[in-house]
Amino acid sequence: MTPVSLMTIVKTEKKSLSINHNHSIMLIGSCFSEYIGEYLSENKFNICINPTGILYNLPSIQNALTLINSDKKFTDDDLYYYQELWRSWQHHTRFANPDKTTTLKMINDSLDNARKFFKSLDFLIITPGTSFVYFLKDTGKIIANCHRFPEKNFDRKLVTAPQIVEMFSDFFTKLFVGAPKAHVIFSVSPVRHLRDSSHENSVSKAHLITAIYELQQRFNKVSYFPAYEIMMDELRDYRFYDEDLVHPNKTAVTYIWDKFRDAYISEKSNEFIEQYAQIIASRKHRIQYPDSESTRSFAISGVEMVNKLSARFPEIDLTNDRDYFSQLM
Repeated sequence: MTPVSLMTIVKTEKKSLSINHNHSIMLIGSCFSEYIGEYLSENKFNICINPTGILYNLPSIQNALTLINSDKKFTDDDLYYYQELWRSWQHHTRFANPDKTTTLKMINDSLDNARKFFKSLDFLIITPGTSFVYFLKDTGKIIANCHRFPEKNFDRKLVTAPQIVEMFSDFFTKLFVGAPKAHVIFSVSPVRHLRDSSHENSVSKAHLITAIYELQQRFNKVSYFPAYEIMMDELRDYRFYDEDLVHPNKTAVTYIWDKFRDAYISEKSNEFIEQYAQIIASRKHRIQYPDSESTRSFAISGVEMVNKLSARFPEIDLTNDRDYFSQLM
């Protein structure tokens, strides 16, 4: 008897080119970049996440990538003061600070690190969330974040699929010449932008998906991971959402991460992830009695686990894990 399928499965075929621990991976875009980036970071991949902060639309993402590939240094003229914080229209609020010098240092240090990272780029993961863009009325320029500024200061417009394709075609042409080993993975954020209204969210996502499809046809180094489709089809039940009923919860993100692993992570790196999970779990273990014999035995066992894994994967630095267990002995 064939079991009844209780979900529509979204196919995620294994890609011919896989990500491994020797690769440099930059993630840029919505909070979904942060979700996947956290899993990659936890599992010892070499990553750079959102060097200008979370970005939701593709024009802002393209602006950030262009900025990374320039030698621009931010100065006082690039900042504005609002609600007791110095801010940049091109950056997320995490770069805002009451001290102007601190804001500039955070911005420029992050850009410097991203520029160094980009020189050895292997994979660029782009996760847009919406096709709607905000323009500052005073300048007519696209902004990355509204910073809770009054809505009357902005114009909101839909950037269409053809506009996105034209914008990124120019960028990718230059990217693949300057970084010939780089590959791009697009993934539309599974977060629905219901503030745009349900209908506008559908229109917005449709333009993103259409534009990415066209870019795939133009560039053989561009691929697509269907995170949005997985959320809509395989995880359509509200038990997979946070309390706001919009953002995917931990269970959903882990499920999508596992599908991403199957599609993009190499066999050897997946083997490491499976074995390293025991070390991650051990490090989360709460130590109640640091001076006890049981804690010492736990620490010795931990060091042995790390040494065994390090011998199998010498290219991956497990020094921090070894030090963690050693200091418990």
